[in-house]
Amino acid sequence: MFERATELNTPAAGTLGIFWFYKDQLLACTVPLTQAERRGQRLDSPLGHVSVWPRLVAQHRKRWPLLSILEYDEVPRGRVIFDLLKQTFVIYMDESLFVRSAAGLRPDPIVAEALRTSFGLQEQQICFATDPHYRLMLSVADDDGR
Repeated sequence: MFERATELNTPAAGTLGIFWFYKDQLLACTVPLTQAERRGQRLDSPLGHVSVWPRLVAQHRKRWPLLSILEYDEVPRGRVIFDLLKQTFVIYMDESLFVRSAAGLRPDPIVAEALRTSFGLQEQQICFATDPHYRLMLSVADDDGR
């Protein structure tokens, strides 16, 4: 079992959690640092993409009916954790949420700003990273048929 995060050297602001990015909209499920689970030298949300997905689909069914036929790994997704050693929030996300430049991958500015705002990370140290676990499994059509 994971140890709960209590009385650790953590910032006063910022949250952890999971997210998806669909139709240029961030769908985030956040938890405060005080509810995080300690996993080694990292704090993580107890939320899982698989278990949260049905609730998220139900919540947005009228707006985006296509969500009901998609699996949790068919929409770009990611996770925000906190690295205790580096005192940095690490945002793992699907490679499709990055843009390629001469310098390599960098987070899409719209995605990055949405994540900073939703997770309360405006004044926090942040690192964006890819991870094979958060890889989009399938490209899908839009709700409007495209």
